[in-house]
Amino acid sequence: MRTSGFLATVSERTEIVKGLLTEHTGQRVFCFRDPDGYVIGVNDNAAFRNSDLGSKYAES
Repeated sequence: MRTSGFLATVSERTEIVKGLLTEHTGQRVFCFRDPDGYVIGVNDNAAFRNSDLGSKYAES
């Protein structure tokens, strides 16, 4: 599931703390609060995998 699709699913059930945005690294990210109050960040790894760092550190 893509990040935006997952955001739609999560937003129906939890509080979105930080809406979907694209960071300076090119990664798309959003944050939500789980039922216990923890803030969880979700990102799209596609930009990381395609970067110089991703090619060096990302798992296959």
